[in-house]
Amino acid sequence: MQLAKVVLFSTVGKSLIYIVRQELVDILKIGMLVQVPLGRNQVQALVLDLIDSDDGYEFELRDISNIVYDVPVVSDDVIALCRWISEYYDASLPSVFECAVPSVLRRNVLSKLSTVVKVVNLLNDNELQKLLRRAPKQHQAYNYLKSAGDCFKKDLVKLFSANVVNNLIDKGIFGEEFVNSPRFALGDDLAEVHNFPAVLLTEAQQRVADDIKNSLNQGLFRTHLLHGITGSGKTEVYLDVMEEVIKHGGDVLYLVPELALTPQTLARIRSRFSAHGVVLWHSSLSDGERKDSWLAIIGGEARVVVGARSALFVPLKNLRLVIVDEEHDQSYKQGEQPRYNGRDVAVYRAKLRNALCILGSATPSTESYFNVNYKGYKLNELATRIGNRVLPMVHLADRRYEKGVISNLLHDKIFDRLEKGEQVILLLNRRGYAPMALCPSCDYVAGCPNCDISLTYHRSQQLMKCHFCGYAEALRTNCPKCGGLEIFYNGVGTQRLEQIISRMFPRAVLARMDSDVLKKRDEFSTILSQFRKGSVDILLGTQMIAKGLDFPNVTLVGVIDCDISLNVQDFRSMERTFQMIVQVAGRAGRGDAKGEVVLQTFRPECVAIASARVNDFYGFMKSELATRRLFGYPPYRKLVRHVIMARNEVKAEFFAKNWGIFLRKKLVDSSMEMKGPTKCVIEKVNGWYRFAICFFVTGSVSAKVETLRGLRREFHFPKDIREYLDVDPSELV
Repeated sequence: MQLAKVVLFSTVGKSLIYIVRQELVDILKIGMLVQVPLGRNQVQALVLDLIDSDDGYEFELRDISNIVYDVPVVSDDVIALCRWISEYYDASLPSVFECAVPSVLRRNVLSKLSTVVKVVNLLNDNELQKLLRRAPKQHQAYNYLKSAGDCFKKDLVKLFSANVVNNLIDKGIFGEEFVNSPRFALGDDLAEVHNFPAVLLTEAQQRVADDIKNSLNQGLFRTHLLHGITGSGKTEVYLDVMEEVIKHGGDVLYLVPELALTPQTLARIRSRFSAHGVVLWHSSLSDGERKDSWLAIIGGEARVVVGARSALFVPLKNLRLVIVDEEHDQSYKQGEQPRYNGRDVAVYRAKLRNALCILGSATPSTESYFNVNYKGYKLNELATRIGNRVLPMVHLADRRYEKGVISNLLHDKIFDRLEKGEQVILLLNRRGYAPMALCPSCDYVAGCPNCDISLTYHRSQQLMKCHFCGYAEALRTNCPKCGGLEIFYNGVGTQRLEQIISRMFPRAVLARMDSDVLKKRDEFSTILSQFRKGSVDILLGTQMIAKGLDFPNVTLVGVIDCDISLNVQDFRSMERTFQMIVQVAGRAGRGDAKGEVVLQTFRPECVAIASARVNDFYGFMKSELATRRLFGYPPYRKLVRHVIMARNEVKAEFFAKNWGIFLRKKLVDSSMEMKGPTKCVIEKVNGWYRFAICFFVTGSVSAKVETLRGLRREFHFPKDIREYLDVDPSELV
């Protein structure tokens, strides 16, 4: 008797055993999606293992009902990857496999049918002459289709009109049939349409590419950390290595932190490898596109997949190369269960396939740089820009001595660039109009009723919004506390900056890019296309404009408040500040004209700002790692954060403290230091009061997580308490 171990896409946290009916024995494979009975219902499940067993069971086993697809929807290495994620990140197997098997595969999304027209009745010379005299357009359409072969009806209608095509069908000259029309995104409106032929690599690029290809040709797992300054041509190195992989029959997974932010990269990849099938995988695809893309990958039609972190689970058959672009980016960390870090999971997936992994960045993370010495990562460097272009000159504008939002220095340089017909990028990492609304009479601050933060004023909608839970309320005209009729709006967001700049430079054309503006998936590429063409003079926005943009006419970048992230109570705040400044500064001077950067700051002496000013990555990293080592912070020790939440503040604090007391009695492991419990930096989020305990771990994290799992079961949290472990958290708010 053959049995199948399956995992359900439901709240059932453990795998179940079902009987494989005789007629399915030779068909069923690991990784297939099946339908199984559960109680009175039929539910879908994923086959994890096949077992030949005659062992008796205490309960009666039930049969698998049927197979949903006749091919596995998940590859063997992805199943192993999901098991590892579940163990390492303390995530339930169903939650991980829900990421690995797109929900659209589990729904009845119909295939897209298109009408194909073909010539079914060949005309002789007399019939052709008769058709030419009576209906010259039909004659033209007949000759076209006879020469071109089968054609989609919609394309033929565009050329000759529906009336012409339908008349030929009615006469029996043309025939039509319905065919399956795949919707996988080999072309996508996120990518700018350009032809990017292969370029001749510089000596430095070639040296790096050859070193990476040497590792590739050994056929063994290895991770390369590519540290290339902004404008040094990392993308061309990626493409060169990808070409080598594809030439030898391998598949490529190319990860980006946010797909909408890299239209130029997508265009280059599509231009070079469209003949081998380039599939884009991101959250903005329609259900049909997602389903057809996945089936194209399974069927081997797609050899290159470009996507955000969810693309980690695509079932590429012969994965030989995994690229993680902008590997330092915080977007690779998922904020909900399973709380995995896409960068680290990418490295592990490459390890499972004995593939090569490239982590690339102009500002590598402390963890990846640390792993060069401690985990055998190979460091490759691109220290100069393409064409020996110089890095931009960086100026500091000390905000302590100027009151305006725009310093005199930045104002003068913007004016100068506009006079020369050059372009400007302005970064302010705070959306909305103003981050705070307060009453000067009683000091009342408008706050979110669900979260422990102030509401942000959004002028365009006349709303006060919470950027954590999404709560919104109409703008108040008077103070709800004292009745005062005057409300002050403190601080500056991107909406207010746009207003200020438009008043300062009324003839300049502005475009703003933040999540309030970009509601549709093609809006980002539309704005960038306008900026590239020169229709926009000044592009302003949040940190989404700090990466992935390459515009030769941008000669000035201004960072309005470059020390915003220093105010966050997080040991990574210095690193984040340095990375943001270096990344956005790198947008300037990528063409023939020299670039300049103006950093407006209240803390010019800060190590992160001073190091970023001169692009001193290694100097900053030396200082930052020394501080981390002194306090035992990652990467010297792993961090596991346990968050305990309740609707009632007293209850949350009570159970957090009692859990802490319980742990101190039970934990005698010197390799796991416990700190807390303490209130989270933002104590209340979406109506839940939050407390956290931090565990600083040396040695195996998985073993420590397993220990904490066992202790949690022993402690028995009540049902109205929510709690979760966050392994390698990206932020501590």
